[in-house]
Amino acid sequence: MLVYLILTAGFIMFIDSYANSRSLMQAERTIPAQVRTEDGRLHISILGHSAETDISAFSPDSRLYFIMYVLSPDGFRGASAAYSAVRRYALVL
Repeated sequence: MLVYLILTAGFIMFIDSYANSRSLMQAERTIPAQVRTEDGRLHISILGHSAETDISAFSPDSRLYFIMYVLSPDGFRGASAAYSAVRRYALVL
């Protein structure tokens, strides 16, 4: 667990410093990472490279969503319920 946290923090610091140094050398501002969802599509952008995928199968109205929810462990369900409650009351994480 400690190794995972160290590697993740190092990766995040590398991405952030790369984006900041690249922005200083160019007039264009580079965003380190961005995730957006619109109309059942997921847009991911990391250091100017982007990917897009369809996530409509994971909408709450879908059968796959229900099956995944039923098969998920209790800890995951609890965490997702807590996250939904926080989002519902407009608290920023």
